[in-house]
Amino acid sequence: MKVIPVLSITWLGPTPLYFTIVRTSVDKKERILAITNIVDKVQEFRIEAKEIGGQKEITCRDILSGKDFESTGGMLSLRLEPYEVLWLKYGFLAHL
Repeated sequence: MKVIPVLSITWLGPTPLYFTIVRTSVDKKERILAITNIVDKVQEFRIEAKEIGGQKEITCRDILSGKDFESTGGMLSLRLEPYEVLWLKYGFLAHL
């Protein structure tokens, strides 16, 4: 039997609008911010970049759609369509 290491998962708190967790690889080199809009309305999602990345600014790629996102002024701001799911793989902006 092959043993598969368990990922670290951090729940970012309850909200009636979306479900959000951060998944961290066992070696702590990769992180994914998973966001699910759980209502039938467009939602604005905002989170401080340092809260999820430990840095002032971050850049993200949704691994489901390939779209890129970047924080501005220390905030990652996203518009989520009804029931939209994003899996944002992120890293730090090298120039900051």
